[in-house]
Amino acid sequence: MRSTKLLIFGSPKAPSIQRLGGLKLPSSRGALHAVIENGNDTESKWAVYAALRTGDVSVLPRVKQLLAVGDRQLPESAIAHNCVSFPIPLLFPI
Repeated sequence: MRSTKLLIFGSPKAPSIQRLGGLKLPSSRGALHAVIENGNDTESKWAVYAALRTGDVSVLPRVKQLLAVGDRQLPESAIAHNCVSFPIPLLFPI
């Protein structure tokens, strides 16, 4: 099972990071920012997704950077899907 999770999520920690996002708790933001800064590439991307789910707008520059590459694969597609809940001016200031 562990190897299957690694293939799907790219990291054994990714499902736990996703669960934090699913809870949508602002109190998770500190831990998520630590993963964004110190985790591997996959963990960092999932932590951006989870932080976005908590309503953390401070990750929007990172979101913009990730989505510039594309949104066809996970977690980028999950991030793009979650962006519909944010007002457009926050995502793309004039």
